[in-house]
Amino acid sequence: FDQALCEWLAETTYEW
Repeated sequence: FDQALCEWLAETTYEW
């Protein structure tokens, strides 16, 4: 995965 996508995913899953 891209670093940007990984960071986005980390923030997104954090809100979940």
